[in-house]
Amino acid sequence: MEFRYCLVWMVAVGLSKSWTKGNLGPEGCEDGWHHFKDFCYLAVDAHIHFDSAKAICLLKGSTLTSLWGQDEIAFVTRLLQNLHVISPYTWIGTGVVRNKWVWLDGSGSLETLFEDTSLPEVSKEMCGYLTVDGLLKFMDCDYTTPVFICKKPLDMIYVPSSVNITKSGITLPAKDPDEIIFERLWPPFLDRVILNMTSSNYIATIEVAQATDCAYRCYNIDECRAFAVTCKSAKRCGIRYCILLAGLDVR
Repeated sequence: MEFRYCLVWMVAVGLSKSWTKGNLGPEGCEDGWHHFKDFCYLAVDAHIHFDSAKAICLLKGSTLTSLWGQDEIAFVTRLLQNLHVISPYTWIGTGVVRNKWVWLDGSGSLETLFEDTSLPEVSKEMCGYLTVDGLLKFMDCDYTTPVFICKKPLDMIYVPSSVNITKSGITLPAKDPDEIIFERLWPPFLDRVILNMTSSNYIATIEVAQATDCAYRCYNIDECRAFAVTCKSAKRCGIRYCILLAGLDVR
């Protein structure tokens, strides 16, 4: 028997939004957050010291932003510029682990990107910040910056292409043993879905390399009807979390 599973995009076009909450942006980030690649970023205009900024990000399910490349630095500096604060600079998620400067999200050493930057001695109680010019600098953690930026992975939810979406709910079809085409769910429909790991719809979370690997796992589990994929920050998205679901919990 031949079977086929694949991923495609589902675009919400020509459907009324009057019954949605409308609290997600076009890429799925929450209101006020900004999308870049596999992540959402929140730039907060507030004079605050490092530990408080870190704690606030954690409460929002995120971390102070790490920086993995020049394109991300350029994106973060644009966020700074758009705030229109005087002399903008922001705390970023630096820390010391095993006598080495690293990113707090577990994604590795600062030296990977800032090899030409002189890092302070690890014994000093210093924290990193990024200037509007894209320069990494350090100062006492008890000082304040006018901005801090949080970063969290974007949850991408996939459902069968024959999903039925109405005002009363989202109905997933019975599994077709011959063919399953998974489509990414976008706002405004995504606004209604709640990822709940304690729900009866939750099956398991596994690690995969790509979203297609997650689709394959879902296809081979009888009760799996949908799945979510999100970046594992500590692996810089080289590994992704695959959340397998028997159904969707909706608002």
